Amino acid sequence: MTSLATHLSAAEAAELATLLATSPKGGDRKYSVFYLLHIYYRRTRDINSLGTLMVDFSETFTEYPTFPHLNSMYLRQFDTLEKTERALEEARVARDRCPSHAGVLNNLAEIVAVMGEEGFTIPLGALDEALVSISRAITLGQGYPKFYATKARLLALKEEYTDARRLMRQAITAEDPTELDYALRVGDYQAHMLEILVQKFRHEIGVEMSHAMDDVQGHRTKVDELL
Repeated sequence: MTSLATHLSAAEAAELATLLATSPKGGDRKYSVFYLLHIYYRRTRDINSLGTLMVDFSETFTEYPTFPHLNSMYLRQFDTLEKTERALEEARVARDRCPSHAGVLNNLAEIVAVMGEEGFTIPLGALDEALVSISRAITLGQGYPKFYATKARLLALKEEYTDARRLMRQAITAEDPTELDYALRVGDYQAHMLEILVQKFRHEIGVEMSHAMDDVQGHRTKVDELL
């Protein structure tokens, strides 16, 4: 489905949107069109059309097993703690419904990565939960580059910077340069690589500052003893 959405033209997407709006029945075929458009709007970053899609058809498709996944992906478009926490809740529902869906597993892991990078409080145990999910996604996804990038971001949050950078480089190398969104994807990976380096430097500076403060306190103690 993702590959198909990647190669959709704007005209084809418009035709599908018309088909979805005018089709009198629901059912699997209509949900497939909804799913395809959901991916297309996210990949083209057409948030207005995505919002309209969710408002118009959420009630129609809420019982489908993968709907919580799509709702989670939609909620992620809003950079607030409340929406991100709701996105994580929906991602967990989707994971429980579709435990062997690599995209569902990656989404859960990616939300936790975003929470850490944005400075939101990560729920207790969620980082390890995310690592389990993304490791499973990598196994199911047969080398899908984005999954390595997600794991890299999680490892950076655990201060495992060497492995994080290695996996991010692996993601960059594995991307197909003939894909239409190649430049966008690689650009995202490079931005994440920079973020990992920033996290690493902040950590190192923090450690050095802590050692320096300990040294200062040690000298003060010695001076107090001499006095």
